[in-house]
Amino acid sequence: MVYDQAKAAAGKTGNDALSYLDADTTQWEGENKVPPMLDQCEYLEEYGGHRPPTSTFDSIGPALTGSFQVTLKDSSTHTVRPVWSYLLDSVKECTCEWAANITGVNAELIREACLAWATRPEGQRWGNGGIHFQLATDQVGDVVQRIRTLLHLCHLTGNVDTPAGNRGPTRAPSLGAEGAGPLGPYWEVTDMTNGCPITTSERRRNAPCPITRS
Repeated sequence: MVYDQAKAAAGKTGNDALSYLDADTTQWEGENKVPPMLDQCEYLEEYGGHRPPTSTFDSIGPALTGSFQVTLKDSSTHTVRPVWSYLLDSVKECTCEWAANITGVNAELIREACLAWATRPEGQRWGNGGIHFQLATDQVGDVVQRIRTLLHLCHLTGNVDTPAGNRGPTRAPSLGAEGAGPLGPYWEVTDMTNGCPITTSERRRNAPCPITRS
């Protein structure tokens, strides 16, 4: 549930300005998306597969800051704030100069890097790429703080569930191509079962890595 600035701009207040996400359909209130037809998807020659059209929904404007009055089922009225406003409060002292004192990196360089990463080219609907964890997250002592930090940054810059964002391969439902999985790259597969290497470059679906069997 979010306080919807689009509804507020239309004159709605209180509970009438709230919009909800349907957890069963994973769609916002008012959305009615259906899987695209195969001929609506872009064919990518490089990968030998189809990419569905970008999914957008511009009819909602979740508020990130501010405070609002809502009424619960028991008729009690409460003042609420978006969770992001609490995050802003918790990091308001974490300036580039603060980070420079901890890391030894020049504050201006930190500021320049943040702006370069967070500033999108005109017309681009997603961020410039996520920060990937590299080392397995259970191999460090402060794993909770690290993951929270990285995911907060990726959420704030629009790099979750987006091109080059923090996500894995997806089976995108397309009418006419049900069940199709992502195509893996060309791997060299060597079979040493009989002591004689047999190498092939056949494209295989969902190939995770080169395979050597002996």
